[in-house]
Amino acid sequence: MSNNTNNKLTPMTQLNLTEEKTITEANIRDFLYDHPEILGDAIGVKNLQPLQREKRQFSGGRIDLLFGDDENNRYEVELQLGATDETHIIRSIEYWDIERKRYPKYDHIAVLIAENITGRFFNVISLFHGAIPLIALQLTAIPLPDNKVGLNLTNILDLTVSSADDDTEQELVTNRAWWEQRSNSTMMTLMDNIFKEINPLCQEFELNYNKFYIGLKKDGIAKNFISFVPQKGNVQLRIHCDENNEIEELLSSKHIDIERKYRQYYQIAFSTIKSFNESKEEILKLITSAKNKRGV
Repeated sequence: MSNNTNNKLTPMTQLNLTEEKTITEANIRDFLYDHPEILGDAIGVKNLQPLQREKRQFSGGRIDLLFGDDENNRYEVELQLGATDETHIIRSIEYWDIERKRYPKYDHIAVLIAENITGRFFNVISLFHGAIPLIALQLTAIPLPDNKVGLNLTNILDLTVSSADDDTEQELVTNRAWWEQRSNSTMMTLMDNIFKEINPLCQEFELNYNKFYIGLKKDGIAKNFISFVPQKGNVQLRIHCDENNEIEELLSSKHIDIERKYRQYYQIAFSTIKSFNESKEEILKLITSAKNKRGV
């Protein structure tokens, strides 16, 4: 039994990507962008969405990768082959700070990825503990057969703080009355009526009040294939489905305010239930597509 088990084990050789000339930082960056589930697994986020790569900053630099999730978080990702250094740390914090100031409606998290997370890194980061939500991931490259290379990300440090741990914030986030004050009773009623109209596709779900949007949940678990953002003059319906040019053009021809956001979802604004009913057939098709995409 012991011999059979030993025959299944083999030592692994780790590649040093700074010396591996056939694989560049750009290769790693593009691979992570095309396979967001790898980063999502490492940071514990399902349905992580790639938003942009090499996003230019007015300071002169570029964010390697930008990701988002269903909970209105944005992840500013900096990638470095080899070991972390002071420049890498400062650049990551700078980009995180710029993005959070430009887009305050999102919660921003800095993510550093490097092959070697050094002791010096932990000494520097300890100075910011509690002030900057930051995740550090160690990148490991393993040679595989057929000249392929396996990549793995290991979560070394997580300094993120969930607002759900704050009883006061949680009360604010989940309060329908707060949303009514933020929009008005007319728009909240309109949202309720739209939700009733799409009920055949959402019978098992209930509204879930968050700080930045009103999503759906089932058995206490968020299932945000659609979400609502009631405002003073309209209700934004967000449908997280693949692009559908035919339906998009049809809705536009009906003078429906539809916009594709971040290549991830459609945002459609309604000011009356009449305008929704005029496009109900197309909306239900998009919602069906969103449910199928999320597997709910």
